Amino acid sequence: MILSAGAQLKSHSIYDDYDMDTSVGTVVQNPKNPAMWGIRNEDKANWTYEKADGTQLPVAPGRTAGIALGIRINFGECLGSIE
Repeated sequence: MILSAGAQLKSHSIYDDYDMDTSVGTVVQNPKNPAMWGIRNEDKANWTYEKADGTQLPVAPGRTAGIALGIRINFGECLGSIE
């Protein structure tokens, strides 16, 4: 998937279901630093953000996972990576 401003991660992409309407994440710009972008968790479950150095952090609903080279996000049902 190509990440661009406002792009939405839909349920069917994460959970391999037929829900093409429900957004579970949106690409957003950091309001305090417009050069920084992330994916806001709009799901009901926590995600796990893994930095390039292997450090893992929880991403609760409503929080944002920063987009950077080498990171991975475990959405629970699938794993995404930024390369």
